[in-house]
Amino acid sequence: MKQFIPLEHKIANGIEYLRRNLPEAIRKATPRWVKDKIIDIEWFLFRFKYKKAKTELNKPKKPIIVISIPKNGTNLIKMFLLSIPGMSSRTHFPSGIQSISNLKTTMDSNKKILLKAKPGEVYSWHLPYDKEFSKWLDDHNFKKIFIYRDPRDYAVSLLHFIMNNPPHLPPYPFLDMFSKLNSDDERLMACICGYGENAEKSIITENHLPNIKQIYNQYMGWINDDNTFCLKYEELCYSETSKEQMFKTSSNILHFLGLNPKITSDETLQELLTTGLDHKKSPTFRSGKIGAWKKCFSPNHIEAFHQISGSLLNQLNYKEEETNSKNEYSRT
Repeated sequence: MKQFIPLEHKIANGIEYLRRNLPEAIRKATPRWVKDKIIDIEWFLFRFKYKKAKTELNKPKKPIIVISIPKNGTNLIKMFLLSIPGMSSRTHFPSGIQSISNLKTTMDSNKKILLKAKPGEVYSWHLPYDKEFSKWLDDHNFKKIFIYRDPRDYAVSLLHFIMNNPPHLPPYPFLDMFSKLNSDDERLMACICGYGENAEKSIITENHLPNIKQIYNQYMGWINDDNTFCLKYEELCYSETSKEQMFKTSSNILHFLGLNPKITSDETLQELLTTGLDHKKSPTFRSGKIGAWKKCFSPNHIEAFHQISGSLLNQLNYKEEETNSKNEYSRT
């Protein structure tokens, strides 16, 4: 028997198809607010089927800001949040070249946008920790969520992002620099150790990519921030995490947001997780595999990572695992 597909789902699928197949020139010229509105329409149509979620979850009372390191799961947590009835996507503040190097100016500018935030609106930002700005978000009733991932997988993901997604900012300014390196093996080493001029700098500039510890250190304050909900990327990755762990994590998020003071049923969580964690809806998703570094890191990469990162893995509660002596880039 042919599967019945509701009309609203057909429309949403059609919108998504058109969005993903637009010519590159049109996509580049499309303003961010238009892209956000298109995604809003998609999610509005898909949410028609959330029967349990509509009856069990409270309406959101505060705006949400998702904070993350680039390539650490921003879209994964946003997709989950946008599957919740009453949520809508708003501005993603890019951590572009000027954004990181002039952080105070950028924060002041973005405050004007955030002051207009309404309950249920979801903003996102690759925002290095700033105690004063964190308090400002608290004072303006924002719910803060910080997501991070294994820094070794981040290095692999960053490499592919630079080489395969030049339209995005950042880090497409590094495409020319990375293209001059002889192999992906060398490029991966650059993602770990940093690359470019002024190697002592911990900020991203047009000619400099900080090393992996410098990148992560900028965001570590969010983990110890009392009013920020922190989670690992791996805790919401469907293919790698147990169903029980995903239910626990998603339920904790809902409680943090104040959406379900009563017990939420497994059926509701399954509704949100099944559609909300659809990787195809992420514009920057590549593979999202946990532990991909094990196939890509050579002994040299592992040694360099440990020298650079120090106690970073322990701080983030990740294990120091070993890997095979041959990596998939060794012949590149």
